[in-house]
Amino acid sequence: MAPSTGDRLSMSVCYAERFLSDKIVDNYEGGEGAAGLYEGDGKLVFKSGHVFEGSLQHGLMHGSGKITWPDGSTYEGTFADGAMSGKGILRWADQSVYEGEVQHGLRHGQGVFKAGAVIYEGTWHRGHRHGQGSLQYSPTSIYIGSFYMNKRQGKGKMVYDSGNTYTGDWYDDERHGKGVMHWDTSQEVYNGDWVCGQQHGRGEHTWVHKRLAGSQYPRQNRYVGDFCDGQRHGDGTFYYASGAVYSGGWKQNLKHGLAVYTTENGAVYRGEFIDDHMADPSKLTGGDFYYTFTQLHKFPTGGDATELTAIQSVLMRHITHLHGVYNKYSVVGRESIGGEANSNLMTRLALHRMLKDLKVELHGLRPMDVDRMTLCIDSGWRVNAMHDEILPVQFSEVLVHVAYAIYAATIDKSETPIAKCFDLLATHVSTLLHTPVHGYVFCSDEIATMVQRKIEEFEQLYASHANGKAKTKVGTGSATHLEDAVPREHTSTMCARDVLLLCREYALFDKITQPATVVRVIKTLCPDMQRDDAVDLRVELSVLELIECLVGCALVRDPGPTAELQQAQDEDSGSNTHEGGDLDDVTEPTREGDGGDADMNNCDVGMQAPLKRTPSITLTEVADDIASMDAVGLPHDRAGQVVRVATLLGALFSG
Repeated sequence: MAPSTGDRLSMSVCYAERFLSDKIVDNYEGGEGAAGLYEGDGKLVFKSGHVFEGSLQHGLMHGSGKITWPDGSTYEGTFADGAMSGKGILRWADQSVYEGEVQHGLRHGQGVFKAGAVIYEGTWHRGHRHGQGSLQYSPTSIYIGSFYMNKRQGKGKMVYDSGNTYTGDWYDDERHGKGVMHWDTSQEVYNGDWVCGQQHGRGEHTWVHKRLAGSQYPRQNRYVGDFCDGQRHGDGTFYYASGAVYSGGWKQNLKHGLAVYTTENGAVYRGEFIDDHMADPSKLTGGDFYYTFTQLHKFPTGGDATELTAIQSVLMRHITHLHGVYNKYSVVGRESIGGEANSNLMTRLALHRMLKDLKVELHGLRPMDVDRMTLCIDSGWRVNAMHDEILPVQFSEVLVHVAYAIYAATIDKSETPIAKCFDLLATHVSTLLHTPVHGYVFCSDEIATMVQRKIEEFEQLYASHANGKAKTKVGTGSATHLEDAVPREHTSTMCARDVLLLCREYALFDKITQPATVVRVIKTLCPDMQRDDAVDLRVELSVLELIECLVGCALVRDPGPTAELQQAQDEDSGSNTHEGGDLDDVTEPTREGDGGDADMNNCDVGMQAPLKRTPSITLTEVADDIASMDAVGLPHDRAGQVVRVATLLGALFSG
């Protein structure tokens, strides 16, 4: 009988007698030993039709040899005591091949089996795939992991032809236990319990949506909870890409039972769901994003019910876009957009980045001014605490304050002035949905992750170098419309000059950058400084701006002192000549293809409040440190950028 290509091979020639005799041998050619036993090299032709050629010992196949079956299948390798044992190559008539270890006629040990596109390489046990191995089903489909008696069982990873992958536990050839499934075609991920190939037990399923136009962050639906037979069933929470959240009972993929449901605009329903519908829609009430501010009396114009109603009307008119911006920036600075991505709250780091993307500095308002406003809204907030979270309702309150600080001088105050200011700002904020998140830190995921892991260290670095003195008030805007706003002189903050001193203290001028680069990057990050030739080193900076400045200096190689820096040096030294790089040599990076700039000055409604600048201070104290260097520019390769930032972090923080 020829061997089959099944999991167990019937290719062993087993003999009841010790001697090969003419009862089964039709013909023999070769030597004979004592007592007439076949010995040495010989050829056996069996009555069944198969032929052996090779070494014999004591009448048995033993040593090297080749056996051929009538259908053309062959085994060539070692024999022991009349059976295929040791190492050899099995070839079937259908071109299937096994090469490896055999024992008593069965594949046993390490070996490779090929049958068309199917390839198994790994451990065998008595003719079965058993132990660790890889089974390739096609050029694009493979399983790597543990086998038990021919079946996938234990830990393993399966890559399917579709591109989908599963990594985790297997039992009896099915996904069973704990595992992670990635559906490449539909952009879904499940991480949790499996039973008999289906999602069953506790798990997390995520549906990743395509990125919004102009955004580098994808949005996603995510369910965390109970599953039964592949369906959401039991208790669980669903985080929708729109921002809505459902937490409660489920029945066969439908919302069913007691639950709390928060809509994308902040309305909340607490009650029963039946077959995916609210049992009593009247219980739906206004929620987190609704403006219920009780501090309108602190505005110079006062505030009454009419003003509050007008503000709420503006909020509802822009609610979709404002909520989208809130969600977009809620993942800024997070180590991963997975995990808690739709349930994230906006951090102060993200708020500062959003304000800078709006370029509010051009209108006399710096991120630190907004921090002081928030202390009025909630006394529990802290200035420059980048990890502090901002609720949606607090976000809307901050926008109202920012809007009034920017627009109050330009609008008609005869009727609902606060709402009018808010309407103007909400229009500009909405443009951020279609523009990139700017900044050196967020120019790549790798750099953002590296930096955000060191946020607390950066905050400590900032606090240790804040001189505690009042900085120059830049512009006419600020939180002055709030009577109890924390004044500037009551908070210790850093200025641009402090950054130069910090770089000198940590010897960054030798390792990373030059003083001229620091000033040039600060001007790039602070659009209000770009409108003047003067360099005001007393301009107040936030923690985010400190981080952006240092990272920017690591990424940008200085082409030489700026013209204004050189002029200051020349004035100090009596020289009237200079040469140096142009400010255009350094630009704030964005991700390629992410869209244009959300500059408020380019919008329909002008925000043209002029800035009153104090004279720039001279650079006598740091002039000795300033030196030109070869123009290198921003590295285009991602690896080079990451290496430079890693060098910076290593210079600033041990470990």
